[in-house]
Amino acid sequence: MKKYLFLLLFIPLFSFSQYTTFIGDRSFTSSESLEFENSKENLYVSFIEDNGAIKMILQTEDRADYKNPTINSKVNIYLKSGVVVNLNKVTYRDYVDEICLAIYPLSETDIQQITNSDIFSIRYTLDDSFNDVRNRTASNNGYEVGTILKDFVSQFKKDWLINYF
Repeated sequence: MKKYLFLLLFIPLFSFSQYTTFIGDRSFTSSESLEFENSKENLYVSFIEDNGAIKMILQTEDRADYKNPTINSKVNIYLKSGVVVNLNKVTYRDYVDEICLAIYPLSETDIQQITNSDIFSIRYTLDDSFNDVRNRTASNNGYEVGTILKDFVSQFKKDWLINYF
């Protein structure tokens, strides 16, 4: 009995919190959602694993549903180190329940840069079917995004982490 009790004490050391994100008709293992501050509507950032690839999800509210708004394809991630990570390829966009959602793949270089520094802010653009373009910047509210991303990636790419960290 004492052996089992002793083993139970170590379970928290080996377990990870896992979240699940549902998008369309699929579900993904994801990180927690991080709220970045914007003067209009806050931006929510999370990471998902999709068939071995790590991707970033951006979500924000936009109540102009008759305009069919989306997050435009280019996103600039400003790191505390002064480096700018550019994400140009959006792999999925959606607008549902007044929420704009976009998914961007992260390269190994992107992941390494974010985990070596941290995200200061993110610049993104909302556009719609009426060509109304709204540039926005959302600031990190004190999240250690680099650590969160590193922990998330370590669940899926253990061999990659050994090579880079």
